[in-house]
Parts: sequence; C-alpha cells; structure tokens
Amino acid sequence: MRKLVLLMLAVALAAGCSKSPEKTVLAKVGDKEITLAQFNAELAQVPDKYKKQFMQDKEAFLDELIVREVLRQEAERQFGPLDSAAVAAQSDTAHTMNPAWFQRINQVVQKATDTVKVSMAEARDFYNKRSAEMGGKSFGEMAPMIQAYLKRQKQQVLASAYVDTLKAHAKIWKNEKIIAKWDAELQNPVRDALKKGKPVAALFTVTDFAPAMEAWSNLQSALAGKEDQVTAVLVNLREMPYLGRRYKIMQVPTLVILDKDGNELGRKVGATSTQDLAQALADAGLPVQSEAAPDTTAKAQSQ
Repeated sequence: MRKLVLLMLAVALAAGCSKSPEKTVLAKVGDKEITLAQFNAELAQVPDKYKKQFMQDKEAFLDELIVREVLRQEAERQFGPLDSAAVAAQSDTAHTMNPAWFQRINQVVQKATDTVKVSMAEARDFYNKRSAEMGGKSFGEMAPMIQAYLKRQKQQVLASAYVDTLKAHAKIWKNEKIIAKWDAELQNPVRDALKKGKPVAALFTVTDFAPAMEAWSNLQSALAGKEDQVTAVLVNLREMPYLGRRYKIMQVPTLVILDKDGNELGRKVGATSTQDLAQALADAGLPVQSEAAPDTTAKAQSQ
C-alpha cells in the first residue's frame, strides 16, 4: 500500500512539473516571451516544403522567431503600438504574430536599406565579367536588370548587418535545456565526432557530386596515419541541410576544421586535391600525413 501511495505521489509530482505549451518559454526578447504554443502555431503556418526543414532544425526556426520579434519591437519603437482595431482582428490567432506587424517590419527594413545605390561602373564591371552569359545582349539592354540585381544583393547584406546590430543591442534569452534536447534528437556527425575529444575535420558536401566525394577520399589520404589525433567527418547536406545552415556552408565541398571544443580553426571552400586539403589542415595547426604535406622547401629557400 505504501509503495502504491509513493508511486501515485511521484506521478502527481511529475504531472505538476510538466508545463503546458502556453507556459513553456522557449526564448525571451526583452520582456516578450516566445512560448512553445506560439512556436507550434507559427510552425503550422509554414509552407510544407519548408516545414520539414524546420521540423528537423527547430533551433533555426526559433532563431527566425527571435529575429522577427526583434524587428517587431524596433517597429513598435519607430511607429508605436498597433491600434485596437488591428489587435481585435487577430483575436482568433492569439499565438501567432499579428499580420499588421509584418507591414511595419517591412517598413523598418526598407528604411534601413533605402540608401543602397549601384553605380553604372559597378554594373559595367559585372557585365564585362559575365558577358558570355548575357545572351548576346548589349550592356545598354542589360544595365537596368544588372543594377536591380546588384541592388538586391547589397540590400540583403545591409539588412543582415542591420538585424545583427539590433540583436546585439537586444536582451535575448534562449531556453538552452530545451535546445539541447532538440539538438540531441538531430543526426549530427560533427557533434558526435567532437565527443571523442579530438579536433575534427568536417567535409560538408553532397554525396551525389563526384568532385566532392573525391575531396572526401583525398581528405582521408591527407590524414592517413593521424586518425588518433584528428577525426575526419563526412557531412551529407542532402540528408542534413540544417548543418549547412548551422555552419554557414555556401558551397560544396567545404572543409571546416574545429578544435576539440568545437571552435572553428579554419575552413577551405572548393578544395578537392590532397595537397590543398593538407595545406588547409596544416594552416589550422593540425597534423597531416607526411607525403600529403605541402612542399615548403621553395618558401624556405626564398626567405
């Protein structure tokens, strides 16, 4: 009987400690909480083709919500709060951001990037470097489109820097316990390799791209005999696109070199030869197979 009472008490305590989605706070931006209920409601609105990615990488989606809240607060600072009519219109979707804020957020970002200009000289330089791709059209024909394209690129860079500045000045808190749980559920060979307590040479690629797979073979050659000192890891971005976002991979293959604590020591983009990869490893201070090591004789003789 006593055991039954203790068991019932334990169940009751466990139930009491389990918070509802409305009360589970995933992050805070200033005093504004982002709850699990809001997270789930916002994720439900994401188009299916993107939803799978965010279901895999929940932290990335949480970061999106944090950025949006940072921008919303800046919009409120610049333009003031929403009027009562706009607030009332969202009464049936209390867990998602009021659509009226998106227009104001766009105004904030547009205001921050409106100063971007593209000179005719920049457009001409772009055209000259890619004239073979212009379908035989003259610079005069292509100039407006080139300027628009370059302007969008500049605006994206400026917008990203602007958001980073806002985030740096915002008071942001994230629930690291829940994030750690999410991370543990993900397939992550880089994380698993770091558990061995050694530096990691992670090659990010796609396994159906022949040159990239050649790089993997050459990386193993560069580290032959050094496996006890460095762990080589192949990351297939087809299966784990979230790691591409996490490690900011823009091109394959990309070699990312980490110390035993996961801090980046260096990276090499596009390298496939054994010598190039060995050079990148050596530059990061990692041991390489002696035959693959770059030839430094000429450099030494010139000094």
